[in-house]
Amino acid sequence: MDQDGVEEDMPSVTAKATKKTGENFVRIALSTDGVVPIHQSEGAGKGAWVGVAIEAPEGYEQGTFQYHFGTEASAEATQSAAITEDSSIGQGKYAVFFLNASSTAPKTHITVKWEGQEAVQYVVDLSGVQTPAVKLTGVTVSTHEMPSGVSSTAEGLSSDGSTALVQNGGTGALTHTQVASMGGGGEYTVYYTVPQAIPGGTLQFDKIARSVNGGKWNAWAMPSTTEANAGSGWWTRDGENYYFKWGTVFAEEAEGSYRLKDGGVFDYTLCFIDTDGSQDNIIATYTFQIDLSGYTITADE
Repeated sequence: MDQDGVEEDMPSVTAKATKKTGENFVRIALSTDGVVPIHQSEGAGKGAWVGVAIEAPEGYEQGTFQYHFGTEASAEATQSAAITEDSSIGQGKYAVFFLNASSTAPKTHITVKWEGQEAVQYVVDLSGVQTPAVKLTGVTVSTHEMPSGVSSTAEGLSSDGSTALVQNGGTGALTHTQVASMGGGGEYTVYYTVPQAIPGGTLQFDKIARSVNGGKWNAWAMPSTTEANAGSGWWTRDGENYYFKWGTVFAEEAEGSYRLKDGGVFDYTLCFIDTDGSQDNIIATYTFQIDLSGYTITADE
């Protein structure tokens, strides 16, 4: 379902609900037959909003229901809202929720409790919802050298010499002392070159975020308007590209020794975000892998 007052043409949204044996929640998979545009939601900011309508039991006479709606699951439904009656949805009474499919952290966990009924948990799968996010091409990454043509400066982008002991796809032996000296300990640096030109215009953003090996998003408030000499060692730009660096832990210390984290293989999702203050929307993405599995860590001689 769509929100009232949306001027852009909205694609059709299909929902499929399933419950697997042994699971304590109902999975609702949403899909669209086209791109959901970024549009304004009354009171909730801009986003690629799609709706879920959960029908009340037949004969339900109450005008409200209890619910939970958030980024994490809850068995409790502690908030109250009015039911929705809308012939464009159906002839029944509904609990309606809107989700931003362009968010890095959409609210996908819903718990609904109708008066006199047990609470039911739902998890919404947004992977089938098409959003306007651009899949970037022409991005280059390096773990051991600065971007081509960029000089290391303290004001713009600087080189991290201590982390240059490893490179993507490389092999070799590192001592514990060497690993401990890399960044804050067991860290490598990824240098990025990101073209500014994208289909239909120029890549402009308010934040950069990344997820490594499916982990939580880590956001960085580094807008594309940041001047070339205002990066404090982390960022610069020219007329064609954005350049920046970001450190990641590849080896963890335990009982006085370092071991490779996640087998030394790191799958990245990088995204660029536009924000209106209330909603963060992904406008472009890039995925890549850093493979350091060819390195071994040995005791100091």
